[in-house]
Amino acid sequence: MGYQLLATDMDGTLLDSKKEIPAENREAINRALEMGKHIVMSTGRCMAELKEFFPLFPRMRYVLGESGACIYDLAEQKVIRQLELEPSVTEQVIRYVRQKDIMVQALVHGEAVMNASDIARLGHFYMSHYENHFRKTGTFVEDVCDYCRQAGWQVEKLCLYHPSQQAREQTLAFVRDMPVTPAFSEQTSLELTPVGADKGAGLEILCAYLDIPLAQTIAVGDGFNDMTILRKAGLAVAVGNAEEAVKAVCDAVVADNDSCGVKQAIVDYLLE
Repeated sequence: MGYQLLATDMDGTLLDSKKEIPAENREAINRALEMGKHIVMSTGRCMAELKEFFPLFPRMRYVLGESGACIYDLAEQKVIRQLELEPSVTEQVIRYVRQKDIMVQALVHGEAVMNASDIARLGHFYMSHYENHFRKTGTFVEDVCDYCRQAGWQVEKLCLYHPSQQAREQTLAFVRDMPVTPAFSEQTSLELTPVGADKGAGLEILCAYLDIPLAQTIAVGDGFNDMTILRKAGLAVAVGNAEEAVKAVCDAVVADNDSCGVKQAIVDYLLE
């Protein structure tokens, strides 16, 4: 099988434990791009959270961002597809969050918006390892809930961070009948994207746009929010640090994210 496109998750997959892209991964990606292959970032991050990486890959063209809600053409600097949560849904969820011990990050117009006061509470939500990332890429406001209201509740994605998995389950129950696509991320996080927005759907739309058969694609990931794209791709690859349930749906397992598993996937499968 000649593969044309590889979509890689970012956190826990392409990025190492320091939230950096190892040199070997960078070199393998640029080599593949120079050979005419497509390498696509498939991530829950928005554009503001990704822009620091784009200069590393001058030939990279497409991004599946916001868990598939945003498909972006870097060369043309244009949005191919952008979905938003229904404003009434965003309002209901935000009002729920205000009554709970939940940290919220709202992706609005490509920006990652958070309460400035929450930076001091990241450990409470098991997110201390993201502090540098949040500080570098976040848009900090006094009240993210008011910010969303002033934006007319037009939000692309909500990331809800909980103090426990039990609290996350309670939020999941609250949104169960709403028109959202929920996905678990990190230890206690819940991501809410619009219906029809997941990484697998994003891959399918991008492949149709590029006229590439899904059978000629590879997806690499580590977490539950990667399951849809791993099931959709022609070849599903888990990095060594992936959840066991993720490995179970994959065709192959490569090295972990600190040992350049993405490079291995590119060399062993995309460039074979």
